[in-house]
Amino acid sequence: NFGTIGVNKTERIHEFTIPGDKALTLDILEFRWRDGDPTNQYTDLKMYVYSGSTSSSAESVLTAPDIVESGKEISESPVIVQLSLESQDIQVTSNEWMHRQHADSVPGVAVDNDGTYVYSGSHDGELHKIDGSDGSKIWTYTVSTSIEDLSVDNSENVYAAVDNGVDKVDSTGSAVWYYREFSNSCRTVTVDPSGNNIYAGGHDTDLHKMDYNGFQQWAYTEHVGNIETVKVDPTNSFVYSGDWNGEIHKIDVSTGVNIWKYVHGGYVYQIAIDDYG
Repeated sequence: NFGTIGVNKTERIHEFTIPGDKALTLDILEFRWRDGDPTNQYTDLKMYVYSGSTSSSAESVLTAPDIVESGKEISESPVIVQLSLESQDIQVTSNEWMHRQHADSVPGVAVDNDGTYVYSGSHDGELHKIDGSDGSKIWTYTVSTSIEDLSVDNSENVYAAVDNGVDKVDSTGSAVWYYREFSNSCRTVTVDPSGNNIYAGGHDTDLHKMDYNGFQQWAYTEHVGNIETVKVDPTNSFVYSGDWNGEIHKIDVSTGVNIWKYVHGGYVYQIAIDDYG
């Protein structure tokens, strides 16, 4: 059940997967008024997933972006549903491809600059290089522990945050170096815009800076909580890290010295930086 959607929210997009041989039915219920005001309408949109075969006419819905009538069944998966309350239409499109070759969850995904290749890292210990045009697997790199995060540089080298450090893997799927200076699991990794420096953090609460050859440049030790995310600004001047203690730290990339600290009320799982840093 998508719940109630007010007309002040003119458009929403939902993505979901239909399991097995099941089908999806979208049903728009009647428009209603809020507080007796005809200009303040809303509608309920409900989604039903159930077992059973679907008609050929329903399957043809997803051959191209199309308008789906209320109550139509959809079987192709996954799908993206776009709701437009201004026109009261539902538009459904299918994904171009799916890569389902991991045996466990996939916390790490990275894409190269032009979208030619996609990389996925899984708790099954596998790193896959995937063709961005059709989703086919090009190679597999395997570690003995789980993979938590990925980052890719301009030369198609991939950096994988593994349970006990960072692995650098080249464009052919061969290991270049292993960084093993973590005293606990590594959870996040990123490469700077130049591709010359790598930053990683994890449950040893330290932020590690490595050079292109895998040698440590500095370790930042002012976090109290486990580090869950790290990002470098586009100017390549500062690195930002967030932890389970609700803190974001801004750090000078050259010296490893703290610039400022911002405190949240809860865990920090992601950081985004604008073009100006």
